[in-house]
Amino acid sequence: MRPAARNIALLLVALVLLSSCGVRQGSESPRQVPRTGTQGIELSFHASPPPARVYATDPSALTLMLDVRNKGVEDVDPGSIDLRLSGYDPSIVSIAPSYGSGASGAGAVYQLRDTLLGKSEFMPEGGYELAQWATASILMPRDIDRLDQQFIATACYIYRTRASPTVCLDPDPYSALSLAQDKACQVRDISLSGGQGAPVAVTRVEEQIFPQTGEVQFKVVVSNVGGGTLFDQDSFTECANQQLSIGNLNKVVIEQAYISGLGSGTCNPEVITMNNGQGFTYCRFGNINGNAGAYETPLQLVLSYGYKTSTSKGVSILRTPGTY
Repeated sequence: MRPAARNIALLLVALVLLSSCGVRQGSESPRQVPRTGTQGIELSFHASPPPARVYATDPSALTLMLDVRNKGVEDVDPGSIDLRLSGYDPSIVSIAPSYGSGASGAGAVYQLRDTLLGKSEFMPEGGYELAQWATASILMPRDIDRLDQQFIATACYIYRTRASPTVCLDPDPYSALSLAQDKACQVRDISLSGGQGAPVAVTRVEEQIFPQTGEVQFKVVVSNVGGGTLFDQDSFTECANQQLSIGNLNKVVIEQAYISGLGSGTCNPEVITMNNGQGFTYCRFGNINGNAGAYETPLQLVLSYGYKTSTSKGVSILRTPGTY
Protein backbone atom coordinates (compact mmCIF):
# COMPACT_ATOMS: atom_id res chain seq x y z
CA MET A 1 0.00 0.00 0.00
CA ARG A 2 1.29 3.43 -0.91
CA PRO A 3 2.16 5.77 2.00
CA ALA A 4 -0.56 8.25 1.02
CA ALA A 5 -3.22 5.55 0.86
CA ARG A 6 -2.04 4.09 4.17
CA ASN A 7 -2.31 7.51 5.85
CA ILE A 8 -5.84 7.98 4.53
CA ALA A 9 -6.85 4.54 5.83
CA LEU A 10 -5.41 5.29 9.29
CA LEU A 11 -7.24 8.61 9.35
CA LEU A 12 -10.55 6.92 8.54
CA VAL A 13 -10.03 4.35 11.32
CA ALA A 14 -9.29 7.13 13.81
CA LEU A 15 -12.43 9.02 12.80
CA VAL A 16 -14.55 5.89 13.27
CA LEU A 17 -13.09 5.31 16.75
CA LEU A 18 -13.67 8.91 17.80
CA SER A 19 -17.22 8.79 16.49
CA SER A 20 -17.99 5.61 18.44
CA CYS A 21 -16.56 7.13 21.62
CA GLY A 22 -18.76 10.17 21.17
CA VAL A 23 -21.88 8.06 20.77
CA ARG A 24 -21.06 6.01 23.85
CA GLN A 25 -20.40 9.10 25.94
CA GLY A 26 -23.67 10.68 24.86
CA SER A 27 -25.65 7.55 25.75
CA GLU A 28 -24.33 7.72 29.32
CA SER A 29 -25.18 11.37 29.92
CA PRO A 30 -27.71 12.04 32.72
CA ARG A 31 -31.32 12.29 31.64
CA GLN A 32 -33.37 15.41 32.28
CA VAL A 33 -35.99 15.12 35.02
CA PRO A 34 -39.15 17.16 34.36
CA ARG A 35 -40.59 19.38 37.09
CA THR A 36 -43.63 17.16 37.63
CA GLY A 37 -45.05 15.06 40.45
CA THR A 38 -47.12 15.67 43.57
CA GLN A 39 -44.82 14.58 46.39
CA GLY A 40 -42.27 16.17 48.69
CA ILE A 41 -40.80 14.27 51.64
CA GLU A 42 -41.95 10.64 51.79
CA LEU A 43 -41.64 8.43 54.90
CA SER A 44 -41.91 4.64 55.10
CA PHE A 45 -41.02 2.21 57.89
CA HIS A 46 -39.15 -0.98 57.10
CA ALA A 47 -41.29 -4.09 57.42
CA SER A 48 -38.59 -5.59 59.65
CA PRO A 49 -36.96 -4.77 61.99
CA PRO A 50 -38.79 -4.64 64.24
CA PRO A 51 -40.98 -7.73 63.95
CA ALA A 52 -44.69 -7.42 64.66
CA ARG A 53 -44.12 -8.78 68.20
CA VAL A 54 -41.18 -8.31 70.57
CA TYR A 55 -40.53 -9.50 74.13
CA ALA A 56 -40.04 -6.94 76.87
CA THR A 57 -36.76 -8.52 77.96
CA ASP A 58 -35.29 -8.05 74.47
CA PRO A 59 -35.46 -4.27 73.85
CA SER A 60 -32.77 -4.45 71.16
CA ALA A 61 -35.34 -6.18 68.94
CA LEU A 62 -37.40 -2.98 68.97
CA THR A 63 -35.28 -1.06 66.47
CA LEU A 64 -37.20 1.18 64.10
CA MET A 65 -35.83 1.91 60.63
CA LEU A 66 -37.38 4.62 58.48
CA ASP A 67 -36.73 5.49 54.84
CA VAL A 68 -36.74 9.27 54.31
CA ARG A 69 -36.93 10.27 50.65
CA ASN A 70 -37.26 13.58 48.87
CA LYS A 71 -39.59 12.77 45.97
CA GLY A 72 -39.94 16.42 44.92
CA VAL A 73 -37.59 18.78 43.10
CA GLU A 74 -36.70 21.19 45.94
CA ASP A 75 -33.74 20.61 48.27
CA VAL A 76 -34.45 20.28 52.01
CA ASP A 77 -31.57 21.16 54.33
CA PRO A 78 -31.35 19.74 57.89
CA GLY A 79 -32.49 23.04 59.40
CA SER A 80 -35.73 23.05 57.38
CA ILE A 81 -37.08 19.69 58.55
CA ASP A 82 -38.05 18.22 61.91
CA LEU A 83 -38.29 14.43 62.05
CA ARG A 84 -39.41 12.78 65.25
CA LEU A 85 -41.06 9.70 66.73
CA SER A 86 -44.21 9.77 68.88
CA GLY A 87 -47.36 7.77 69.66
CA TYR A 88 -45.79 5.37 72.18
CA ASP A 89 -45.72 5.47 76.00
CA PRO A 90 -42.32 6.96 76.98
CA SER A 91 -42.69 5.71 80.55
CA ILE A 92 -42.61 2.16 79.20
CA VAL A 93 -40.47 2.36 76.06
CA SER A 94 -37.17 4.22 76.29
CA ILE A 95 -36.13 4.91 72.70
CA ALA A 96 -33.65 7.30 71.10
CA PRO A 97 -32.47 8.12 67.57
CA SER A 98 -29.23 6.65 66.31
CA TYR A 99 -28.17 10.16 65.26
CA GLY A 100 -29.59 13.49 66.39
CA SER A 101 -30.22 15.84 69.26
CA GLY A 102 -33.31 14.16 70.67
CA ALA A 103 -33.12 12.50 74.05
CA SER A 104 -34.78 9.18 74.80
CA GLY A 105 -38.47 9.40 75.53
CA ALA A 106 -41.43 11.02 73.81
CA GLY A 107 -40.70 13.02 70.70
CA ALA A 108 -37.28 11.50 70.04
CA VAL A 109 -35.88 13.78 67.30
CA TYR A 110 -33.78 12.50 64.43
CA GLN A 111 -31.40 15.07 62.93
CA LEU A 112 -30.65 14.65 59.23
CA ARG A 113 -26.96 14.28 58.43
CA ASP A 114 -27.09 16.01 55.05
CA THR A 115 -29.34 18.02 52.78
CA LEU A 116 -32.00 15.91 51.10
CA LEU A 117 -31.52 16.88 47.47
CA GLY A 118 -34.49 17.16 45.17
CA LYS A 119 -34.87 15.19 41.97
CA SER A 120 -32.55 16.30 39.18
CA GLU A 121 -30.81 14.97 36.10
CA PHE A 122 -28.01 13.82 38.39
CA MET A 123 -30.33 12.31 41.03
CA PRO A 124 -33.55 11.26 39.29
CA GLU A 125 -34.90 9.46 42.39
CA GLY A 126 -34.19 12.34 44.78
CA GLY A 127 -32.24 12.40 48.04
CA TYR A 128 -32.45 9.59 50.61
CA GLU A 129 -31.48 8.96 54.22
CA LEU A 130 -32.09 6.04 56.56
CA ALA A 131 -33.30 7.15 60.00
CA GLN A 132 -33.06 4.72 62.90
CA TRP A 133 -34.25 4.61 66.51
CA ALA A 134 -32.95 2.07 69.05
CA THR A 135 -34.72 0.98 72.24
CA ALA A 136 -32.68 0.95 75.45
CA SER A 137 -35.25 -0.60 77.77
CA ILE A 138 -38.87 -1.71 78.06
CA LEU A 139 -40.52 -1.48 81.49
CA MET A 140 -43.54 -3.75 81.21
CA PRO A 141 -46.31 -2.85 83.71
CA ARG A 142 -47.24 -5.52 86.23
CA ASP A 143 -50.16 -7.78 85.37
CA ILE A 144 -49.93 -6.80 81.68
CA ASP A 145 -49.06 -9.63 79.31
CA ARG A 146 -49.40 -7.70 76.05
CA LEU A 147 -49.10 -4.02 75.19
CA ASP A 148 -49.81 -2.70 71.68
CA GLN A 149 -47.86 0.42 70.77
CA GLN A 150 -48.22 2.64 67.72
CA PHE A 151 -45.01 4.34 66.60
CA ILE A 152 -45.66 7.44 64.48
CA ALA A 153 -42.89 9.12 62.48
CA THR A 154 -43.73 12.72 61.56
CA ALA A 155 -41.83 15.13 59.32
CA CYS A 156 -42.50 18.88 59.41
CA TYR A 157 -40.63 20.71 56.67
CA ILE A 158 -40.50 23.87 54.57
CA TYR A 159 -41.00 23.46 50.82
CA ARG A 160 -41.53 25.46 47.64
CA THR A 161 -43.47 25.05 44.43
CA ARG A 162 -42.23 26.65 41.21
CA ALA A 163 -44.65 26.80 38.28
CA SER A 164 -44.24 28.52 34.91
CA PRO A 165 -47.45 28.19 32.88
CA THR A 166 -47.36 29.78 29.43
CA VAL A 167 -49.87 32.62 29.12
CA CYS A 168 -50.98 34.85 26.26
CA LEU A 169 -50.50 38.61 26.56
CA ASP A 170 -52.76 40.48 24.16
CA PRO A 171 -53.11 44.25 24.67
CA ASP A 172 -56.34 44.26 22.62
CA PRO A 173 -58.03 40.87 22.95
CA TYR A 174 -61.43 42.14 21.78
CA SER A 175 -60.37 43.53 18.40
CA ALA A 176 -61.77 42.21 15.12
CA LEU A 177 -58.36 40.73 14.42
CA SER A 178 -58.64 38.73 17.63
CA LEU A 179 -62.10 37.49 16.67
CA ALA A 180 -60.67 36.30 13.36
CA GLN A 181 -58.08 34.29 15.32
CA ASP A 182 -55.32 35.86 13.25
CA LYS A 183 -52.94 36.30 16.18
CA ALA A 184 -50.02 34.41 17.69
CA CYS A 185 -52.19 33.30 20.63
CA GLN A 186 -55.58 33.71 22.26
CA VAL A 187 -56.26 34.75 25.85
CA ARG A 188 -57.68 31.71 27.62
CA ASP A 189 -57.86 29.91 30.95
CA ILE A 190 -55.26 27.20 31.57
CA SER A 191 -55.64 23.93 33.50
CA LEU A 192 -52.46 22.28 34.78
CA SER A 193 -52.16 18.61 35.73
CA GLY A 194 -49.43 16.31 37.01
CA GLY A 195 -48.08 18.73 39.62
CA GLN A 196 -44.81 20.66 39.65
CA GLY A 197 -42.64 18.30 41.70
CA ALA A 198 -44.07 19.37 45.07
CA PRO A 199 -47.03 18.55 47.35
CA VAL A 200 -48.73 21.86 46.50
CA ALA A 201 -49.50 22.54 42.84
CA VAL A 202 -50.78 25.34 40.65
CA THR A 203 -53.78 23.67 39.02
CA ARG A 204 -55.48 26.49 37.11
CA VAL A 205 -54.74 29.99 35.81
CA GLU A 206 -57.57 32.27 34.66
CA GLU A 207 -56.58 35.38 32.70
CA GLN A 208 -58.31 38.73 32.25
CA ILE A 209 -57.01 41.67 30.18
CA PHE A 210 -57.90 45.32 30.91
CA PRO A 211 -57.10 47.18 27.64
CA GLN A 212 -58.15 50.58 29.02
CA THR A 213 -55.51 50.51 31.77
CA GLY A 214 -52.96 48.28 30.04
CA GLU A 215 -53.14 45.70 32.82
CA VAL A 216 -53.52 41.94 32.98
CA GLN A 217 -54.80 39.91 35.93
CA PHE A 218 -54.40 36.22 36.65
CA LYS A 219 -56.47 34.18 39.06
CA VAL A 220 -54.01 31.55 40.29
CA VAL A 221 -55.63 28.44 41.78
CA VAL A 222 -53.47 26.21 43.99
CA SER A 223 -54.24 22.77 45.45
CA ASN A 224 -52.88 20.50 48.16
CA VAL A 225 -52.05 17.41 46.09
CA GLY A 226 -49.56 15.64 48.37
CA GLY A 227 -51.93 14.03 50.88
CA GLY A 228 -50.34 15.77 53.88
CA THR A 229 -51.12 18.78 56.07
CA LEU A 230 -50.35 22.37 55.04
CA PHE A 231 -49.32 24.89 57.68
CA ASP A 232 -47.98 28.42 57.92
CA GLN A 233 -44.22 28.23 57.37
CA ASP A 234 -43.72 30.63 60.30
CA SER A 235 -45.29 27.95 62.52
CA PHE A 236 -42.50 25.43 61.93
CA THR A 237 -41.69 25.17 65.66
CA GLU A 238 -45.36 24.63 66.54
CA CYS A 239 -45.57 21.81 64.00
CA ALA A 240 -42.41 20.19 65.37
CA ASN A 241 -43.84 20.34 68.91
CA GLN A 242 -47.27 19.10 67.76
CA GLN A 243 -48.88 22.39 68.78
CA LEU A 244 -50.45 23.52 65.51
CA SER A 245 -53.76 25.34 65.89
CA ILE A 246 -56.50 25.85 63.31
CA GLY A 247 -55.15 29.33 62.60
CA ASN A 248 -51.75 27.87 61.62
CA LEU A 249 -53.16 25.45 59.04
CA ASN A 250 -53.74 25.63 55.28
CA LYS A 251 -51.51 28.62 54.49
CA VAL A 252 -49.55 29.16 51.26
CA VAL A 253 -47.39 32.25 50.62
CA ILE A 254 -47.01 33.72 47.12
CA GLU A 255 -43.30 34.55 47.11
CA GLN A 256 -43.12 35.61 43.49
CA ALA A 257 -45.24 36.29 40.42
CA TYR A 258 -43.07 37.46 37.54
CA ILE A 259 -43.37 38.04 33.79
CA SER A 260 -40.36 38.97 31.67
CA GLY A 261 -40.69 42.54 30.46
CA LEU A 262 -43.43 43.34 32.98
CA GLY A 263 -41.54 42.60 36.18
CA SER A 264 -43.11 41.43 39.42
CA GLY A 265 -46.85 41.44 39.81
CA THR A 266 -48.92 42.36 42.85
CA CYS A 267 -50.81 39.43 44.35
CA ASN A 268 -53.79 39.72 46.67
CA PRO A 269 -53.93 37.97 49.02
CA GLU A 270 -50.22 37.33 49.48
CA VAL A 271 -51.05 34.50 51.89
CA ILE A 272 -53.63 32.06 50.53
CA THR A 273 -55.90 30.33 53.03
CA MET A 274 -56.88 26.95 51.63
CA ASN A 275 -60.39 25.56 51.95
CA ASN A 276 -61.02 21.87 51.27
CA GLY A 277 -57.53 21.57 49.84
CA GLN A 278 -57.81 24.48 47.41
CA GLY A 279 -57.33 28.24 47.36
CA PHE A 280 -56.56 31.12 45.03
CA THR A 281 -55.06 34.57 44.68
CA TYR A 282 -55.21 37.36 42.08
CA CYS A 283 -51.94 38.60 40.56
CA ARG A 284 -51.99 41.81 38.52
CA PHE A 285 -49.40 43.24 36.13
CA GLY A 286 -49.28 46.60 34.38
CA ASN A 287 -47.49 48.19 31.41
CA ILE A 288 -48.59 45.78 28.69
CA ASN A 289 -46.90 46.93 25.50
CA GLY A 290 -49.70 47.97 23.13
CA ASN A 291 -47.39 47.88 20.10
CA ALA A 292 -46.15 44.33 20.65
CA GLY A 293 -49.33 42.54 19.60
CA ALA A 294 -50.30 39.20 21.13
CA TYR A 295 -47.52 36.89 22.27
CA GLU A 296 -46.91 33.96 24.62
CA THR A 297 -44.65 34.15 27.66
CA PRO A 298 -44.19 32.23 30.94
CA LEU A 299 -45.88 33.37 34.14
CA GLN A 300 -43.29 32.48 36.78
CA LEU A 301 -44.78 31.63 40.18
CA VAL A 302 -43.06 30.65 43.44
CA LEU A 303 -45.11 29.38 46.40
CA SER A 304 -43.73 28.58 49.86
CA TYR A 305 -45.34 26.75 52.78
CA GLY A 306 -44.89 24.34 55.63
CA TYR A 307 -45.87 20.72 55.10
CA LYS A 308 -46.41 17.80 57.45
CA THR A 309 -46.47 14.12 56.59
CA SER A 310 -46.44 11.02 58.77
CA THR A 311 -46.49 7.25 58.76
CA SER A 312 -46.99 4.67 61.49
CA LYS A 313 -46.05 1.15 62.50
CA GLY A 314 -47.72 -1.02 65.13
CA VAL A 315 -45.73 -3.32 67.42
CA SER A 316 -47.01 -5.67 70.13
CA ILE A 317 -44.82 -5.92 73.24
CA LEU A 318 -45.19 -9.24 75.07
CA ARG A 319 -44.24 -10.17 78.59
CA THR A 320 -41.48 -12.74 78.57
CA PRO A 321 -42.76 -16.03 80.05
CA GLY A 322 -41.61 -16.49 83.63
CA THR A 323 -41.12 -12.76 84.34
CA TYR A 324 -43.26 -10.47 86.49
